[in-house]
Amino acid sequence: SREPGRLRLTPAGIEHATLLGTRSATWDQITDIADVAASRAHNPIVLTIPDAKPIVVSNADRYGDAGPAVYW
Repeated sequence: SREPGRLRLTPAGIEHATLLGTRSATWDQITDIADVAASRAHNPIVLTIPDAKPIVVSNADRYGDAGPAVYW
């Protein structure tokens, strides 16, 4: 990754780790996936989880060797 942190997608769900901590969710907890964040994030993936802050993956196109594929 060219970003500090980790993004892990598994059959069970998602885990996003940054310098500020780690957040995770199962796929059935996620009610929406969008590409617009309240902050000025560049190429974000925003995962909406009811009754919780959204998980925002900023610069999603910079994760992994095929980063743009992660974003798109």
